[in-house]
Amino acid sequence: MGDRLLANLIGALSLRLADQQAGAVEQAGGLGLTACAALSALGQHVRPLSVKELASVCGVSHSVMVRMVADLVDEGLVERLSGDDRRMVLVSLTDQGSIRRHEILEGRNDALADVLNVLDDAEKQALLTLAGSLLAALPKDDQDIERVCRLCDHVACGVECPLENGTT
Repeated sequence: MGDRLLANLIGALSLRLADQQAGAVEQAGGLGLTACAALSALGQHVRPLSVKELASVCGVSHSVMVRMVADLVDEGLVERLSGDDRRMVLVSLTDQGSIRRHEILEGRNDALADVLNVLDDAEKQALLTLAGSLLAALPKDDQDIERVCRLCDHVACGVECPLENGTT
């Protein structure tokens, strides 16, 4: 089998899965993909995030995130908090935001689980090993890990996250 064919198939599969995941997340969250990612990312941290940190995780500009946070505040999903510096705005999930985040992660999980249902248990185990190996081999820093995992269900990976550990 040629590496070019494999690369082409992986590319097509990754785009299809990304599209399916995005559609499921937007439908479950009732928001755009970046807003859903912001809610997901906020729930992964024990502390509030600054608007700047949240913008970095979501891959948008600071000004875009400022407007998005305003919309999420209006929806009752996040709250603004004061930072150490009067210029710094911190963002935290509200109870309603935590519920919506859970719905987003469930929608994502359901959509991706539907795809995996075509595989038997042995194929799923093989794919789990391969996916972990590929993720562990990707170049990364802390910011990249945050960005890649912005829609992750951290409970599912637990301490076995291949991006954070570099292992499978």
